[in-house]
Amino acid sequence: MQMSAAVITPQRLLGLALLMSACSFPGVRPEGSTQAVTGTAPAARSAVYGRAKEWFTRFGWTVTTDVAGSRIEGHRTIARAGGVDTEAFMEFSVLKSTENSTEFRTFYYSRERAAGTSSVRPMTEPLLHDFLGCPSARWAGCP
Repeated sequence: MQMSAAVITPQRLLGLALLMSACSFPGVRPEGSTQAVTGTAPAARSAVYGRAKEWFTRFGWTVTTDVAGSRIEGHRTIARAGGVDTEAFMEFSVLKSTENSTEFRTFYYSRERAAGTSSVRPMTEPLLHDFLGCPSARWAGCP
């Protein structure tokens, strides 16, 4: 998977690592965190979109928007402490595609809200853009 140099910087990678570790430590809240990543998968739009949809389903995200072949949005409660939930939101969108290549964008953000009744599932799954990458997806066009 190719990543845009303008989007992935060492500072953003560090921020993402801190965000992911914060999600796993009680009392550490990633409220207000955001992360956007663009990537390219060597596969057609329908295959990349299908794999993204599989990720949302497999890892327990509640899908709120599903525009076939174009965009998926979902959310999930990732932490609860002291009467406050941290809710994570993930957006996947196809930017452009050809028969053999699809450029996509993933955007993650979080917010705090009063504790609800939803189950809590800490983020332990692979990141969506990694799930769409060659080592994980094993697209036919991968090196």
